Amino acid sequence: MNAAFPTYYKNVRKGVLPKPDMDLDGKIDISDYLILEGIENAYVSIGENNSFAPLVRRHPEILADIDVSQEAAENYKNSFDFNNNGISCDFLETECMKMYVFGELESQYSDESALCSAIYEYKQEHPETAYHRISSEKMEEFITSNDIGFTAKTAEEAKDEDIAASVELIKSYSSYEQVYSSSIAVDGLKGDVNNDGTVDLGDAVLIMQFIANPSKYGVNGSDDRHITEKGYRRADVDGEGVTNMDALTIQKYLLG
Repeated sequence: MNAAFPTYYKNVRKGVLPKPDMDLDGKIDISDYLILEGIENAYVSIGENNSFAPLVRRHPEILADIDVSQEAAENYKNSFDFNNNGISCDFLETECMKMYVFGELESQYSDESALCSAIYEYKQEHPETAYHRISSEKMEEFITSNDIGFTAKTAEEAKDEDIAASVELIKSYSSYEQVYSSSIAVDGLKGDVNNDGTVDLGDAVLIMQFIANPSKYGVNGSDDRHITEKGYRRADVDGEGVTNMDALTIQKYLLG
């Protein structure tokens, strides 16, 4: 990510690559960021490497598609294959584009707090673009219909957690790179993410918490049970970076 973004940024500035104007309105604004975030989440939800995917494939009614125009959807799917692998907006491209848009947005507001408030207010005014709200509503309907207890996040909780997580994720790629490129060998038991001396379900859960809410469970997270740098290195059990696949691999290991 850190290697790809500077080149991507320069090429966009030079006009070699198109700006990530996702809604094709001629400017970079909050709607572009939310389209990237929303469509990416919808794609990931049905991807084979996501732990949520089997449930979505079995019950497609819980898939939270944000309401974007057909033109915007086609733009996402066809116009941004800058690494030439035949896939527009794969993970690397989408994250680079989100970083670019976030950088553009930062310059438009007085500080990060003002930007986060603007994103929240935009979601309030345009509920059709709020992926996490749509997802929570879909899940609430689904679980209620199956007679399972469920309490959705309040709007205020969603503001505090979802926006903070998105912002923290975009801003902290450099710190992830420091961990990835660390010369320190993985010491201890691979898969022992919470450093308790054993590999168990708690390690898989911590990986998923870290991915879902890095501001709370990341290496510098606010929660006392956040992942440590040592735990982060142990979490990459398949050598492909820390993803939900590591959590799934640990679960498969525990099942024999």
